[in-house]
Amino acid sequence: MTLNLKAKKDVRGQIKKYLGASGVSQVWLSNRIGMNPSTLSVTLNEKRILQAEEFFLICDALNVSYDYFKHQNDTIFDYDSIDNHMKSLNL
Repeated sequence: MTLNLKAKKDVRGQIKKYLGASGVSQVWLSNRIGMNPSTLSVTLNEKRILQAEEFFLICDALNVSYDYFKHQNDTIFDYDSIDNHMKSLNL
């Protein structure tokens, strides 16, 4: 089941910059998270929405905390909405 939540802050550009700075290729990342390389490219080029699930997979693959890409005191996702969604699914 897909958790279909949009990010409150757009972090796609930050992820792309992180990849470039750390020398991690989009192909490696796409393979690591099980996403087609073209889909990841379109997403990071801001032509496709980054889903919460995908964001969490990317952070896990890069071994960074979920808050790594946040802006100052802003959160990236509305975690209350995620919690409520999970409760509605009885998870």
